[in-house]
Amino acid sequence: MEFLDPSKKRSRSIRLTIGHMLMAAVVVIGTYILVSQAYGFDVNTKTGQVFQNGLVYIDSAPDGAKILINGVEQKNKTNHRLALPAGQYSLEVAKDGYRPWKRNFEVEGGQVERFTYPMLFPQELQTNSLLTIGERPRLVMQSPDRRWVLIQKPGSLTAFTQYDLNNLKDKRPQSQGVVFPRNVFSQSTGVQRLELVEWSTDNKNILVKHTFKGGVEYVVLNRDKPEESVNVNLQLGINPTRVVLRDKKPDKLYLYFSKTGRILTADLKKKTTEPVLTNVINFKSHGADVILYAQKVPGSPKIIRTFIKEKDKTYILRDSPTSAKVPLEIAQYDGQWYVAVGSDAEQKTYIYKDPTDFLRRTTGQKPVPVMVLKSTGPANTLSFSQNTRFIMVNNGQHFSVYDAENEKGYRYNLNEKFDEKIKPVWMDGHRLLVHSGGQVVVFDYDGTNVQELVASDPRLPAVFNRDYTFLYTVSPNSKTYYFNQTQLRLDEDL
Repeated sequence: MEFLDPSKKRSRSIRLTIGHMLMAAVVVIGTYILVSQAYGFDVNTKTGQVFQNGLVYIDSAPDGAKILINGVEQKNKTNHRLALPAGQYSLEVAKDGYRPWKRNFEVEGGQVERFTYPMLFPQELQTNSLLTIGERPRLVMQSPDRRWVLIQKPGSLTAFTQYDLNNLKDKRPQSQGVVFPRNVFSQSTGVQRLELVEWSTDNKNILVKHTFKGGVEYVVLNRDKPEESVNVNLQLGINPTRVVLRDKKPDKLYLYFSKTGRILTADLKKKTTEPVLTNVINFKSHGADVILYAQKVPGSPKIIRTFIKEKDKTYILRDSPTSAKVPLEIAQYDGQWYVAVGSDAEQKTYIYKDPTDFLRRTTGQKPVPVMVLKSTGPANTLSFSQNTRFIMVNNGQHFSVYDAENEKGYRYNLNEKFDEKIKPVWMDGHRLLVHSGGQVVVFDYDGTNVQELVASDPRLPAVFNRDYTFLYTVSPNSKTYYFNQTQLRLDEDL
């Protein structure tokens, strides 16, 4: 028998070994081919030359939209990856019943391009009134999670209508009344106004500025438990010029006093304050222990110096000519710090990437900006997109934008004029929103795909639900104001 014959047994072992080696080789080669294809490598069938395509990922909201490259419809719909040779391309994402989304782009070998943000708006927008408000409301506020919307009732300082955008009945959000205690505000006669400062990340507490005949004060309103609202000035026995939340916590604050440039930290529960900085002309905080701030240099009145303070360490970032304003912004994107320092005198905004890492390693040197955004005048707005990927500065209809992911800059002018000097805001991580001609207008970060949506009062925010399937606006019909809901998806895509 074969298993008793040593020569046959050895021959069989050799055959098995060769077979295993061939199978392993096939697996390795197959894996290599699959990985190579995944990274865009291909072979020219005529010359046999290996070349690398660029990879393009395309998705949309709603999904299932057609993909057209250079006018040619592709086999697959959105949420798909394409391997394209290096070159210039036009892309169109289209779906029946929706306005198309278009842009031109360039592909390089080995480059990965992601178009995962296209949003298609219906050709015909359907708007329904949810609430008859009457007079124009003074304040409309939406929580960071985009679930809660509070509308101040006309003629009242303390009464609001609260909508839960996650709780729909027949596609309409459910509402209830919220009344804050009158004694949380200082008593005053005459015109009084509330202004949103910022929300806490708990989506319950709201820091507001109360302006009245006797002055200005700051109040933390609790929309979930109104009785737990706190007057910051009365609680601490102090009258700051400006108040912001520290690390977005409702009981931790930064207090700023413009006359002395003093900054204090405050704990509302303990009713305590501690000094942090002096002679500050502007600041922006991030988290619990990071402050970006600007000061006039003693003995050099024509120079403004910008610093970054991390816990007990302070670093000099840059010196700039004296300006009327020094816009500042700081945020993290993809695990890296990005800092924006504006200079009205230079009409420029300097963008830095991880500047403190550089400053820790060097002595006597300042970091070099990764981008300088130029504007046509003093900055009206300096802000990060909601995903912090983009940094935008604008002056009127002129925009300059830095893309941190692709390390690119964009400059463009928007044709649409803004209503009543209203500042542009970020709609989401990739789109901006303005009011023009009494209409909500949205457009991509680079000024493309401008879309006019619905009527809206420019003095009040236009807001969206969590999935951006509905748009909520306040607009008048004759002299009566309404809170409206506009459906942004066809019924079959909801």
